[in-house]
Amino acid sequence: MSKEKEKYSALCRGESQVRQKKAKCFYSRGGHKHLLIAPIKTEQVHIQPDIWIYYDVMSDSEIKIIQELAKPKVSNGIFPYVQ
Repeated sequence: MSKEKEKYSALCRGESQVRQKKAKCFYSRGGHKHLLIAPIKTEQVHIQPDIWIYYDVMSDSEIKIIQELAKPKVSNGIFPYVQ
């Protein structure tokens, strides 16, 4: 496995906690009128590849429902374009 693919796979599994200096945090308003009232807390945790975390977008109960609905359809991904 190439170093780039190893790095990408580790990031996807949440194994790398290295923060990058140019990564940033901000409130995203995204050009939508609802986001002017309640912008989304956004954190860029990695630049190459881009990995973003969005905070307080859904409630814990909504997250549980989505996780349960997704379980039968989710598997470990293979990324053929990463070499």
